[in-house]
Amino acid sequence: MNNLKLTVYHPSLDLISDRTFRFLLKKLSSLSREIQTAEVLYLINQSDLSASEKQSLRDRVQPPLEHIPAYYIENVRIGSIEVAVALTAVGIWLLQTTIGKSVEEAWKKTRMHEYIIQYLSSDKRRNVIQENVDSVVGNWPVDRFLVERIEKEIDSDGDISVKVFLRTPEELEKVLEKQKVDVEFVVNQGKKKILEIEKASKGPRKRKRRDK
Repeated sequence: MNNLKLTVYHPSLDLISDRTFRFLLKKLSSLSREIQTAEVLYLINQSDLSASEKQSLRDRVQPPLEHIPAYYIENVRIGSIEVAVALTAVGIWLLQTTIGKSVEEAWKKTRMHEYIIQYLSSDKRRNVIQENVDSVVGNWPVDRFLVERIEKEIDSDGDISVKVFLRTPEELEKVLEKQKVDVEFVVNQGKKKILEIEKASKGPRKRKRRDK
């Protein structure tokens, strides 16, 4: 209920190296943490706490938000690459555990916890999450991949499902290595090298001069 599932999809990555896969996972981690951070700050800013209490909460939660476990991997499919993850709720849990360190009055603590529970159970979270996704994913930096489009829906479990469609910039598509470098490839390349060496070592045949 109201969980966020995030999928990145690229239609034409027939071969994917560890470097590219690490890049995708790193990007997913970054996006997941940014989405959670934006949501936590929204909850703080929209609360009934005083300005000083809000600032205290922001100061306490922001550093650890950069290192939280951001997601759980649900599915990885290759051919066309597709990585599906479920975002954790560690950011909001971190906010819950920090309330007692920044808020003194018991009634304010209780009201803040009730506010978070109500928010998580309402349609409001869906709207906030979708706005955060548009903002965070929409600002995907132009590097190895570009965002072609984003599709969002509420799935059969009542969770927010977001699919990010990627494409490779045309100039990079032209230079990407399409050959799978496995044992067979190395063996074949070795055989070619042997033939080239043998051919070069023989050299062109010289015609013998006939004595008159």
